[in-house]
Amino acid sequence: MADRAFDTIKAGMEAALAHVKGQRTLTVRDVTVPEPPKPLQAQQIAQVRKKLNVSQSLLAKIMNTSVKTVQSWEQGTSQPSGCALRMLAFLNRHPDRQAELAGAC
Repeated sequence: MADRAFDTIKAGMEAALAHVKGQRTLTVRDVTVPEPPKPLQAQQIAQVRKKLNVSQSLLAKIMNTSVKTVQSWEQGTSQPSGCALRMLAFLNRHPDRQAELAGAC
């Protein structure tokens, strides 16, 4: 394990040195990462589902989770994860695009 870590660090240092000497071009990408979604209250989650005009069972299928999970969100006994919050926010903004998200996670 230590040898592999050393080899990885050594390779990185050699690549950086080659770049400084002009022997290697590095790829640089600017990526905009959105802010984490804000937590939703139980009522807000139920409102999103009602806006979609779907049952708890169908919302669970769209979001690839269980009915019990959706029920616990709507009862306030648990909170959706970051990915689920992003999906709920997207569905709230674009209720007509729910078919696109079905099974996305």
